[in-house]
Amino acid sequence: MAFRAGTDGPVVYLKPFMNDSALPGFFVFGFSLFVFRLLFGYYPDYVHFKTCTPMPILCRTATEQDLDDINALYQSDWHAISKFSKRQELIFKRLVSERLTELLVVEKDKFVVACCHYMTMPTLAHGGRSMAMLGHFAVDPINRQQGHAKRLLSFAIDFARKQGCYQVLIQVDKLQHWQKQLLQSYGFCENTGSLVLQ
Repeated sequence: MAFRAGTDGPVVYLKPFMNDSALPGFFVFGFSLFVFRLLFGYYPDYVHFKTCTPMPILCRTATEQDLDDINALYQSDWHAISKFSKRQELIFKRLVSERLTELLVVEKDKFVVACCHYMTMPTLAHGGRSMAMLGHFAVDPINRQQGHAKRLLSFAIDFARKQGCYQVLIQVDKLQHWQKQLLQSYGFCENTGSLVLQ
């Protein structure tokens, strides 16, 4: 949050939590102008609020620059914040560079807030069309219940369709009721330990 003394009274700038770059000096300077105006009888009729324009939420494939964000994302699920091992870093680089595997991410305010593994499996069936496999979905705990899982799932399905895949398969061990409902709303059907979208 930052204050600015405007011609119509003080202006309070609110910034998103993950994108807060307001300098303390700017805050103190702006607030001192606000106090000065009050001391000398320049009472504002109102204080108007402005919010910084939110950055667009992007769905994309991961790059090597996303390593730290993805590490934090997966570690938050296991409540043990520790860096990826050298082996995990090599696997990450391989996932990013290989043609048949991808990490799909949702980016908000320049941070990765959701991620899943995507793999294209070539087959001889269905005229030689591939199938897509999804797994290891993770959403940042701070950014949950904001539609990022739906965004990521929609992006993954579109990504598979653009690759010409005839079906999308999600391997599951145990689903919570809301997860099952979400996947069924996209047309996934249960089939021996996995969910399939034809």
